[in-house]
Amino acid sequence: MVSAMSQIGPESGSSSAPGDWRSSPPGCRAVVAAAREYLERAFRKFVQSAVYDNLRGAQLGGVPGTLQLIRSFLRLKIDAAAPGMMTTKAPFF
Repeated sequence: MVSAMSQIGPESGSSSAPGDWRSSPPGCRAVVAAAREYLERAFRKFVQSAVYDNLRGAQLGGVPGTLQLIRSFLRLKIDAAAPGMMTTKAPFF
């Protein structure tokens, strides 16, 4: 996450302070875009590892792609104590 967020910043030659840039609309959009990209990559990695660790239960077949990967993931029954899953009954919000 830190590596993804450290890649964003004001354009070179900008005279504003980094704190001012982060609170500006383009800065906020850049932070949200970087966070979304990181979360998408992390989720895809989680889905792939879950499917590839349980090939028999996932029944991965057909042409490899995102749709087949998600269908295979939905066939799995993920243990609630799996890494990356919430383990408490408390709401996350």
